[in-house]
Amino acid sequence: MNITISGDAVAWYGAIVATTSVLVGGYAVWRDCTKLKVSVRPDMKLTESFGDYSKDSTYLFIEVANIGRRVIHLKELPYFKRKGMKGGLVVKGPWQPKADLAEGESAMMLCIQDGVDFAQLTCVVVKDATGRYWTGRIRKK
Repeated sequence: MNITISGDAVAWYGAIVATTSVLVGGYAVWRDCTKLKVSVRPDMKLTESFGDYSKDSTYLFIEVANIGRRVIHLKELPYFKRKGMKGGLVVKGPWQPKADLAEGESAMMLCIQDGVDFAQLTCVVVKDATGRYWTGRIRKK
């Protein structure tokens, strides 16, 4: 029993296997990259007071969710960008419950809303430990 394989068949087989391998590898890299979703919700109230937060105040609710597969560490405090200005409004406080976000986890921060002019704010910015900036829109009232 003799099996004869031509050089062209081997070349085509190699090309198909190599192309498939590159596509699968590229998809894995794309799928496993870091992704954060940042959002801000205004006019939030607490049902009861806790810590330094009063149930009588109105808050901005800043939420950061890890929608990627890599662990992300939130390094610096978030800040709001303002129209026509280089600076921003920094939010002071700890990330709740933690700043290290694994796949599918989220963290939040409350910011007192009193005196905030939403017409001047463009977005909220969060920085992770690698130095990458993530922005999120502010849901208007």
